[in-house]
Amino acid sequence: MRRGPGLGEGMTSGPGADGEVVVGAARAQTIDLQEGEIVLLWLRPSLWRLFVPLVIVAVTILLMLAALTLAPHRGPMEWKIGALALLGVAASVWFAVDWWSHAYVLTNRRALSRVGVVWPMIAEAPLSAVWRVALSRSRAERTVEIGTVSCLGSHGAPMVRWAFVAHPIGVQEAVVDAVRRFGRGDVSAESEG
Repeated sequence: MRRGPGLGEGMTSGPGADGEVVVGAARAQTIDLQEGEIVLLWLRPSLWRLFVPLVIVAVTILLMLAALTLAPHRGPMEWKIGALALLGVAASVWFAVDWWSHAYVLTNRRALSRVGVVWPMIAEAPLSAVWRVALSRSRAERTVEIGTVSCLGSHGAPMVRWAFVAHPIGVQEAVVDAVRRFGRGDVSAESEG
């Protein structure tokens, strides 16, 4: 991986020369940077994306345990409880690894999204091709201050989608600012929900 000027050595972040946020090269390892490319913003989905599935798994396992204890006993319960515990741990580990595999990166040239554990997919949008930056969020997402920020091309098709980001209004503003400074210049921001 090549580092652009201004990137530090560690995983710390701080203001760059022009006031933009730059992060260390260690965080950008999931994305290959081009020569002279500077990371302006690096994020993962909100922890809500991890928390909600874990709560669903926990409630499901508790309901299954309740059903096992209320059902007539047919054989030893220990292996059934052990199997449920193993299932809960496996699901929790999978959700955590899946959350960790998501990376959203904004550079001075493009917006990128890396998603996937086994077969990671990288979507990228050159800032010069971004016409609109859309923000969408449901009523529940507004309550916990998360949302989805999408970079749209000239025909309105999403090129990059950052789902479940925390503080999505600030993220949208950062992307719009980057497109105005380094890309097309005349980008519009839209919000729904």
